[in-house]
Amino acid sequence: MLFASLCLLSTAVAQTEAPAKKLKVFIFAGQSKMDGRADFDKISDEDKERLAAIQPRVQLAYNMQPIVPLTGPKGTEGLKKKYGAHHSFGPEIFFGIRLAEASPDERFLFIKRSVGATSLYGRWNPDWDVAKAKVMGEETAAPLYPDMISYLRQVLSAYPKDSCEICGMLWVQGEADGNVSVRGPEPAKAYGQNIKNQITRVRADLRVLPDRRGGRRVRCQLCFDARGRQHRRPLGCGEQHHR
Repeated sequence: MLFASLCLLSTAVAQTEAPAKKLKVFIFAGQSKMDGRADFDKISDEDKERLAAIQPRVQLAYNMQPIVPLTGPKGTEGLKKKYGAHHSFGPEIFFGIRLAEASPDERFLFIKRSVGATSLYGRWNPDWDVAKAKVMGEETAAPLYPDMISYLRQVLSAYPKDSCEICGMLWVQGEADGNVSVRGPEPAKAYGQNIKNQITRVRADLRVLPDRRGGRRVRCQLCFDARGRQHRRPLGCGEQHHR
């Protein structure tokens, strides 16, 4: 009787086990500083060991290349000549190290779409139009916002339905829009509203709703105010794009 009871108990426990944890997805997008110009081969040995330790849990999908463990992708010949780096990286390396070290039981997928010398006013604008793109000298280049959304959906489609959770987006961009001497004041002036619009559209297009429960505090690491000036403040800092 005792043996039968223990068998029944073990069966009940197995049936109530918690479901598998979802793959935590982070989106990376922007221009050259997001794409990465730092020399991956110059990372310290200590940090390379930290990276190696978390690589089995952090995958990187970068600009239509095959998904690989988080690393510094091989640079193009043009970037090698200009910056001298055979392998370059952006904010994803140390973000990934710190995130994975702080969450040792989680798995992560970073999806990165980045193109240097591009603007939010033009190519990244969800409401792209040729007049605005022309201001930025981008009227003949393909819009990047729909390209990014399509790429994100393509990558996520390779995973079982409901196995992934989009947790956040890192956006590093602004220099092109803030170049008032070349592009005039309007791109910088409109940046606040444009970034607000982008956040709204990403949430809608990927069906990701903002967390309004108060349990998660999101921080904006690098913002531009409505006059194109850089500043570092928490989300909700009072500038137009966070209202």
